[in-house]
Amino acid sequence: MGSRRFLPPVLLLLLLSVIASAAASQSLLRMISENQASGDSDGLYCDSWRLSEETNNAGYWGTIPARCLQFVAEYMNGDRYALDSDVVAAESLAFAQTVQVAGDGNDVWIFDVDETLLSNLPYYAVNGYGSEEFNETTFDEWLNLAKAPALPASLRLYEELLGLGFQIILLTGRVEAERNATEKNLSFAGYHSWTRLILREASDIGKTAVAYKSEKRAQLEAQGHRIHGNSGDQWSDLLGSPMATRSFKLPNPISQQTMCHQRGEIYLGHGPSKSTTDLIKDQYRRILCLISCHLKRIFGKRKFSTELDISLVRCLVRRKHKFPLKTVHIIEMQSVGLVL
Repeated sequence: MGSRRFLPPVLLLLLLSVIASAAASQSLLRMISENQASGDSDGLYCDSWRLSEETNNAGYWGTIPARCLQFVAEYMNGDRYALDSDVVAAESLAFAQTVQVAGDGNDVWIFDVDETLLSNLPYYAVNGYGSEEFNETTFDEWLNLAKAPALPASLRLYEELLGLGFQIILLTGRVEAERNATEKNLSFAGYHSWTRLILREASDIGKTAVAYKSEKRAQLEAQGHRIHGNSGDQWSDLLGSPMATRSFKLPNPISQQTMCHQRGEIYLGHGPSKSTTDLIKDQYRRILCLISCHLKRIFGKRKFSTELDISLVRCLVRRKHKFPLKTVHIIEMQSVGLVL
């Protein structure tokens, strides 16, 4: 008989260890999948959802998942949000310190305002932390109080950048009619000495945030400014062309993508798991909200009193879905009760 060959003891132990580890991993994955309703699983899911939202993988979303309300509240009020913001500020400052500031007034750092310099957390704390549909009226009331506190990490970074000689330009989706309240709030929160505060003018209404902010950055560069850094809580604050040399995304899991007030844009993207008709109804509601709030701010009215307003809505939806006008009429009457 031939001699038997055995694995050396060390290799045998290593093989058994690998098998046990793989089995444990598979068991863990099965446990997570099989217990989606548990509280612990909600925490895991919501942490993953936050990652998806922060990396822009989630795309369009209107409200946070209902199961994540407690998670988001604890995150925003706990040490994690503050620490995440501190890390972004530290990385921003580390880059800023490598820039050779020329001293000619053209070395620029751009900041967004809401959820970047100012925190609207006191408002969201009593309005569901992003779990409720955005309410323009109550948010306007909060904005006009001009009492939003500074994000501590952003205020520290802001002061450091001023000390390094950067020109600070604030580029926000707020509209020109809100300039006084915005300047008052920034001063209340401790900000000062900014070079410019850029808000949406009448000609900017309806532009996507990416298009609007890209245009403003292009204008700054055309004026000879060098945009070294750009800080914002939304990807739309940072994307587009031209971009800053470095862009820094602040954490923010509660800023809803349907906020016409802050974003000032008409969004025709698809939400999750909805029929085409439901999508169109949602789009009409969002478009009507957008036109209404902008008419209010620019012309002091809220109602749709002109055929132009209605025609704009029809045009946008027809371009998106290529439906005949008759079909659009039927859907819009069903969805928002317009009298045409």
